[in-house]
Amino acid sequence: FSARGARLGYRELINEKFAGGIDLSWATYDDYIGRQTYQTGNGALTTDFFKYVESYQGTVVFDYYFFSEKKVMPYVGIGLGAGYYNFKMYYNVFSTASGEWGFLTRPQAGVWLRLSERKPWALHASAYFDFATASNEDYEYNNFSNLGLQIGLVHLDW
Repeated sequence: FSARGARLGYRELINEKFAGGIDLSWATYDDYIGRQTYQTGNGALTTDFFKYVESYQGTVVFDYYFFSEKKVMPYVGIGLGAGYYNFKMYYNVFSTASGEWGFLTRPQAGVWLRLSERKPWALHASAYFDFATASNEDYEYNNFSNLGLQIGLVHLDW
């Protein structure tokens, strides 16, 4: 779970049902593994681990709106793009880090609720699933995936 992240997006209506645009996002995830002793061929190591993953993503997005009412607009969409994932591990006074690129796909569903007919602001709520091909053997990630919820404020120009 991580509440540290943000997404900036832009959409342009193609017609009353379809929109296209871009999303730029980032998030930080962390994990703590308590103190343990690890045996090696030359001795032993006792430490705790702090693991971090910083993700930076960019996607081209296409959304489909179920109806074109100006007050409530539910939608489904797909984002396709790339993600960069910076994996970091800290143990005692040592650390390791590596960065990996991966192809990213993001199916999503949400709704826009216009606050007033005369004002250009709306509430936005959505759920999405990120799946990226970025992998890291040290962290035992074959792929990087994330289930997310987003709540925000949107400026509308329609």
